[in-house]
Amino acid sequence: MEYRVVHLPISKIFADPSFNCRGHIQAIDVLDLAKDIEARGLDQPITVQPYTGKPGYEFRVVAGHRRHMAFLINKAETIPCYIRDDLDELKARTYNLRENLHRKDLNIVQEANALKYFLDYKRHEGSEHSLFTLKELADLFGQSVGWVQARKDLLKLPKEIQHEAAAGMLTQDQVKHIAKLKDPKDQFE
Repeated sequence: MEYRVVHLPISKIFADPSFNCRGHIQAIDVLDLAKDIEARGLDQPITVQPYTGKPGYEFRVVAGHRRHMAFLINKAETIPCYIRDDLDELKARTYNLRENLHRKDLNIVQEANALKYFLDYKRHEGSEHSLFTLKELADLFGQSVGWVQARKDLLKLPKEIQHEAAAGMLTQDQVKHIAKLKDPKDQFE
C-alpha cells in the first residue's frame, strides 16, 4: 500500500470519542504535545478515513486522536493525514486499538472497553454468525489468550472495581481471580 500525506482542513475531521479506544481526549492531557508540535512540527501524520456519519464532516480520525486534539489546541487550519479508504468499521477499530496497544500507555480498562467491540462482533460464516474466539483476538493483537481473558473478565466486574484496575491497583491475575467470584460482596472484599 502506498501512503501519501495530504493536508486536510481540521474542520472537516471528526474525532469520534466512542470510536477511539482511549475515549474522549481532554485538551489538558495533550498540552505538552501541542507545545511540542508547535515548536518542532508533527513527527507522524494522523490516519483518517472518509466518513459520512456526522453532518459537516468528511473524515473520521482512525489513529492520532491526541495529535488531532493538539492541532485543535494550536488552532491549526490543516493537519497532515494519511487517508485510508480501504477500512471498514472492523478494520478501522482494529487499526485504532493496535496502534494504541503498541504505545503501551493505555490502562487495562481502556483496553477492555476497546476489546468489547471485538468480543461482541458477529461475523458471517456460512448461514451463521460467529464471534471471535479468544485465541483469534490474541493473535490479532499480538497478545496472549490470558491477556484477552482478563480484559473480558474485567468488563463483567462492577465499575468501582474497574476504576481500581484502571488506576493500577489490580493486576491482570487479580482481575481474573475476582471475576471468578460470583457474589459482588466477595468481589469487593
